[in-house]
Amino acid sequence: MGQDQSSRSGIIRLVIPLASALVCITSLLQYFYANPLFSCETLMNSEAITENTGKRSDGNDNDNAKNRRYLNYFQTYRYIPPLSRNDSHAVVPNKQCGSFPDFESYFQKGYTERSSGANEDKIIFETFFKPYLQTVEDLRHFRGTYVELGAFDGIRESNSRFFDDCLGWNGLLIEGNPLKYIELIPNRPFSNKMSMAPSCKEGGSTIQFWVSPFTNAGLEGKALAYVNTTAVSVPCGPFTPILIDVFDGYESINFMSLDVEGAEYLVLETMDFAAIPRIDILMIEAENMFCKPNKDCLVRNQVRERMHREGYLRYSGYIARSDVYVHPKSRFQMPPSGAQTLSDDPTNSSTLQSFNVST
Repeated sequence: MGQDQSSRSGIIRLVIPLASALVCITSLLQYFYANPLFSCETLMNSEAITENTGKRSDGNDNDNAKNRRYLNYFQTYRYIPPLSRNDSHAVVPNKQCGSFPDFESYFQKGYTERSSGANEDKIIFETFFKPYLQTVEDLRHFRGTYVELGAFDGIRESNSRFFDDCLGWNGLLIEGNPLKYIELIPNRPFSNKMSMAPSCKEGGSTIQFWVSPFTNAGLEGKALAYVNTTAVSVPCGPFTPILIDVFDGYESINFMSLDVEGAEYLVLETMDFAAIPRIDILMIEAENMFCKPNKDCLVRNQVRERMHREGYLRYSGYIARSDVYVHPKSRFQMPPSGAQTLSDDPTNSSTLQSFNVST
């Protein structure tokens, strides 16, 4: 039994470096197909990086610094910019979303193609965004944005795929597992993508990441319940500069899903909420194999305290296994039918008073 375990670990250690190389090859092939003029030389040029992110340098110091950061994202975090939705060469995924405004066809899909059985994407959309998107024209003119940390392959149990494929929002996907990142690239061509862990306050470092075939992979030391899995080194850095760069020009990030198996607080600690675009709605996992319901959990307590300090309203129990946080100044608020959950958190009343918001 021990020998078999050792053999499996040896095979995984051999596969990981090959998988990392395939990430770059896959991304290059994707962009060769999408743009025949795209080459390795232009990819390594900072002007090409900014062009692919929709930002072209005008030569000033700020733009040059941003170009260098994007080049670092590519080299260190295997950054892949989004393809244009109007690019005739792009492989457009089969949306099968159904008709506006209910998107019944999409929401009937199982967890292998969208959110888990908790229907996170459906609840978030129908609760916060659907009331403000009454017509197709509303949908077309609204420049929605999303972030998903713990994106896996971009499809299975994805909380953001609906907003990408069906609503056409712009977004950022973060996945630390290098094996799943290979699958993520072709599955979500219209998203910004990075393979890293945004849980270090300084860049240029690495952390150990448990590689698991399931969606509950995570950081070594935080994912203590993993058995028969192998840890690999993953680049690590702060999340603030990434959010500022990717969402440059946006007033807010409309929806953020944070599910990184016990490392949620570490991610929040690398975020400067005063510097990044306002995040309207955050959904943060509150129950998993490490945080049991109705039991004290350090990470959950830390997350709730941090979000309270940032002035967010917390709704617990509205979505299974997750807390939903809403910025008091966001236009997207909990409707009266769900407002009774506001009383679940006694800190919400003081938050509302500090922001001069009434229920």
